[in-house]
Amino acid sequence: MSLESKDTEQQPFLDYSNASSIDLPNRHIRQAEGRRSRLISHALVFAVTSLGWMIILFIATSHSAPSSASTPAPAKAPIVADIRPNITSFPTSTPEKSVSVGEPHHHMHMNHASKKPFTSDSSHNVTTNARKLTCGDGTVEEARREGCKYDILLNNWVPAICYDEKFIKDYQEDHSWEAFADRNLTQRLTSVDQMLELNYYWTSLRDHINHCAVMWKKQFLVLFEERTAFDTVITDPYHTNHCAQYLADSAYKDGSIPTKVEVGYAGCWVKE
Repeated sequence: MSLESKDTEQQPFLDYSNASSIDLPNRHIRQAEGRRSRLISHALVFAVTSLGWMIILFIATSHSAPSSASTPAPAKAPIVADIRPNITSFPTSTPEKSVSVGEPHHHMHMNHASKKPFTSDSSHNVTTNARKLTCGDGTVEEARREGCKYDILLNNWVPAICYDEKFIKDYQEDHSWEAFADRNLTQRLTSVDQMLELNYYWTSLRDHINHCAVMWKKQFLVLFEERTAFDTVITDPYHTNHCAQYLADSAYKDGSIPTKVEVGYAGCWVKE
């Protein structure tokens, strides 16, 4: 083997090592440029993304803010009292005039008649083949002459045969029933005679709820027991709808609001 070839075999990687060492500075430059490009690319993505979210938030807030500013919520009128509807006489063969409901913004039992005539001849119901007794022309004097009694549960004069002592006691057992001459519930009325000297009196919201609850029980028993004498209040759909709605809404009512109760005159259905 010649000396030249032997030297070559002993130094197989000299050419590669020399080439790498010569190219090393250029490779460092390319790596640095690559890192710089990636940083710039990431920075641009972050900037564009942030700008996009800022535009979306600006559009969303600009659409919602003016609508609330330009259309403020209407102010609610203060409620000063409640109303408990009362029945003058129902059903009836001829339309009857409604009694004035008094002052607005309070709970009240008001006298009102059916909007449509309703008789035992128009449809078959619990009043079919029954005759109706009344308390006269709608005055205390006439009611007394007719032998009627004032029912504090119904807040109506009714013929004596429809005066139900049991349900009146049931109504009073709640201990919420108290009548007052004034809206502020400071001038207490201690007797029914005192109540009848006024066209209306005042009670509490709790009393209004108790009235509707006991009336519902009375209505059920009259139908369930097929009684032969019952007042016209429990057969009145307007009063029933009122109490159903009042009980449903009672959880949202202000307990300090008084109830205005009108003295009314109801009839009595009697089946022979």
